[in-house]
Amino acid sequence: MGRGEEAVRREAVARRLSGESPESIARSLGRTLQWVARWVRRYDPDDPGWAKERSRAPHRIANRTPPSLEAQVVAVRARLEEDRFFCRIRGSFSPLDRVATGRSRHDPASKAR
Repeated sequence: MGRGEEAVRREAVARRLSGESPESIARSLGRTLQWVARWVRRYDPDDPGWAKERSRAPHRIANRTPPSLEAQVVAVRARLEEDRFFCRIRGSFSPLDRVATGRSRHDPASKAR
């Protein structure tokens, strides 16, 4: 394989800082102008790790369920599970049982009961 990616980034920034045009750097390295601009922008002479790849993972989960709502959902599911258990003991199946098992009233498996 060729040179390491960090080495290519360092070379591109060094060439840009020496005055070479971004177009010629991008063309000779087989990269885009945006790529050259990104690494020149990220260049930090005080940080030896500036050329390393950054994580693309989100820093936080935007749609996380609040703990209070999560506790309510767990309680409702537990209650539905109890209802389903008692319905099966009596031998009848309610619409709640279909919801709790994920079965539809149109599901052939639910009609076999």
